[in-house]
Amino acid sequence: MNSQTTSQPTAVFRDAADGALGYDDLLNPPDRPTLVTVGPWDFEAGDSVVLFAPGRRTVGIAETPQTAAGVEKTVSFYIAGKALAALGSGIHDFVVDVLREGTSVASTTTQVAIWLDRPGIAPDGTNSLATPRVSPTAITPTTAGATVSIDTYANMRAGDTITTRWGAAGNEVSRVITASDVGGPVDIAIARALIDAGGTGQGINVSYTVKDDSGDMAMSPSTNVNVAGASPLNPPTISQVTLIEGDYVLDVDALLGAPARMTIAPLERGDVIIVHLAGTTADGLPIEYTGPEVTAAQTFSRTTLPNDVLASLMGGDAAVWYERKRGDAVTMSDRFNFSIVGKPASLVAPDILEAEGDSLDPEKVLVAGKATLAIPYSPLMKPGTRVRYLMHGTATDGTTIMSEGDIDITATSTFPLRFDILSNEINALNGSTVTFTYKLLVYSGAPGKGKPVQSIQAPERTYRLRDPTLPVLPAAIISQADGDTIDPAKIDNNLGTRVIVNYPGMQSGDRITLYWYGSIDRNVYKKTLTSLGSALTFLVPKEPFLNKNVGSTVTVLYTVERDDETFNAEIAEFNVGIRLRDLTAPTIDGSAAGKLDIGTIGDTVIVRLPAGLTFQAGDLISVSIGEYTTTTRPATDGMTFEIPVTEFARYLGQRVPVIYTLTRGGLSYASDPAFLDVARTGRSRVALDFKESGIYTGALPINTPISFVGGAVKITALGPFVGIGQDRSPTGDISRGSLYVADTARVQIEIVGEPVTHIQVAIVSNVRTAFITTYSDDGTQTETFARLGWKVEQLFDHTSRFPIRRLIIGEGGSTIGDHHVANVFRFVLE
Repeated sequence: MNSQTTSQPTAVFRDAADGALGYDDLLNPPDRPTLVTVGPWDFEAGDSVVLFAPGRRTVGIAETPQTAAGVEKTVSFYIAGKALAALGSGIHDFVVDVLREGTSVASTTTQVAIWLDRPGIAPDGTNSLATPRVSPTAITPTTAGATVSIDTYANMRAGDTITTRWGAAGNEVSRVITASDVGGPVDIAIARALIDAGGTGQGINVSYTVKDDSGDMAMSPSTNVNVAGASPLNPPTISQVTLIEGDYVLDVDALLGAPARMTIAPLERGDVIIVHLAGTTADGLPIEYTGPEVTAAQTFSRTTLPNDVLASLMGGDAAVWYERKRGDAVTMSDRFNFSIVGKPASLVAPDILEAEGDSLDPEKVLVAGKATLAIPYSPLMKPGTRVRYLMHGTATDGTTIMSEGDIDITATSTFPLRFDILSNEINALNGSTVTFTYKLLVYSGAPGKGKPVQSIQAPERTYRLRDPTLPVLPAAIISQADGDTIDPAKIDNNLGTRVIVNYPGMQSGDRITLYWYGSIDRNVYKKTLTSLGSALTFLVPKEPFLNKNVGSTVTVLYTVERDDETFNAEIAEFNVGIRLRDLTAPTIDGSAAGKLDIGTIGDTVIVRLPAGLTFQAGDLISVSIGEYTTTTRPATDGMTFEIPVTEFARYLGQRVPVIYTLTRGGLSYASDPAFLDVARTGRSRVALDFKESGIYTGALPINTPISFVGGAVKITALGPFVGIGQDRSPTGDISRGSLYVADTARVQIEIVGEPVTHIQVAIVSNVRTAFITTYSDDGTQTETFARLGWKVEQLFDHTSRFPIRRLIIGEGGSTIGDHHVANVFRFVLE
């Protein structure tokens, strides 16, 4: 058991440890499960852990495990990757509830980033990375360095890592993309040492990869650059290469399994030759080869390159050179660069040795105690790589079962690789299917040291599992439901919701436990009845289990206990009230691809309801943007709402949901949300740093506005002890300037043009009571912020939901003793 506990039962998503959940984490392979661990925490026997996605949709349910030592302090379960991917890219709040006897006893929220837009991958799934551009294209021995220019690419984000490869794999330089890089070409400086390490010769390969913080990666096409060397040794020649459109190409299929023939000349008798090859596969996998020492018997040497090495590089590129030892002197030759074509090496699907066709008998696995997963050999499985298998399946109760394991490939590894799959993992999926796949992981160093530099996915293999002795448990039925929707008006207030449980082979004495989980209300209905051999009816009280989940969903499931074994039924989910799919998301005029630029919109934003909604007399509609909600209006087809642009401005740089709410018969139903990323361009921006030369300095006259920034703002002292001072260095340069407000004085900054919604003020005060108060166009005080920048400079950064016409800054101290001063060094208004 875990010995340490946390104050709250926090959820940890294993695959988000690198910063986010990405496409490969969730959808490669399809329906890939994601492990979630809750705890360590002081769970009690019988506790249930429920994980809610945004919108209070249940995505995971687990019971606290018990051992002979007591209740475990962590709970782990798997969520289907496609369920998380359906949330879309963004930062999402997941809520963990611990339920004890149907009541929530602890609840926490965990934010998880999901990035499904892979870097460099177009919407149709194709690689859109452009070929890099190298300057200069011809490198001489005196060239100090080079520049690789990389064009902007699809889904470019700050935090992406660009790794530029010059020549052989491993000869690379990386750079992390900043916000200022996004949208423009990125220049990567290539030092002379990196050029030298990449070798000399014609057609040195240059490419790059892009990886985001979720681990998703794309590789660019390559370009070639000529590097002239000072080596006196010519590169080796390969007799089977062909010059095609300026590139040397080797067709491995034409070798018919034989090695490639290579000639090295000129030599002297007694020279010792060692051949080296460094290549990159079509998937970006680095491959290296070093041949044995060969002693020259004449003025040339004929040697070979192994076919299996070349076959592993089909679809990629390689460079070959040799090392000559003559006495105590060692000299490296120039490199010969060429491309390799043919049918690339690939990974094939794994097998379960005990399976018959696509079926696996769980009973046979139980008798043997295990199943054997076999993974065939591939030329890509070089020493130093790692094979990681993944087993996943969804049990009949909707629970995801998963296991995984690793084998490191060494020079003595035997094939096929074999993994033991425990019988209990197979039997947990009785009546369902199980899927096996694996990945080949390539590391720059020893396996497991750091993140892999390459991951190659094998195909999946799925088997059907069926044990005829187990009961088949279909989902529970709600007799008053209309398909998947429950209308609260049709449910009797006294009897509640009738849930019927019936399944083939029901026996007298079966213990049936019904669970009812709401997406909004946290109360859980749980009741156990004993079967008499026929269908059972559970009556779930209407209040609170139905009424408090109107406009959302409820999840209904049951378990059957028989002969000390527990079986789980299929999960049923019902909409409560109007079908959620009927209330589709609104549209927002001026938005495009989920983005709203409020800098190009006027004072209002138009929100439109979908056309064709079915309304009844008395229906009311309101629209919500984040925390702001309009007044309700009578519902009409295709109706629109004009929302002040300042309500969106409050969410600058954020993603905000826009929904409409239908009120009918005293019940409210929320629509699907339309998510908008709010940005602003083309807005006026006023910035003033008080150390600028030539601005007004000295005490400000009381109640007399002074213009700054070309008249864009006016600054007025509202009392004495207000002025602008500047400090100068010994050379006369202005080192610092500030607008100072002393003791009980106030200063007003007025925006002359359009009002602003975003302010940044760099401020420091020698007491705790400095404040900023903002006012709208009509003079209404909107917001006040106090205790700003006490004793240290602070950048006050605020986006307001109200248009700001002026702000007043003050200190709030007294004139007794030392002066109390607030200093404003600079501000930005936009």
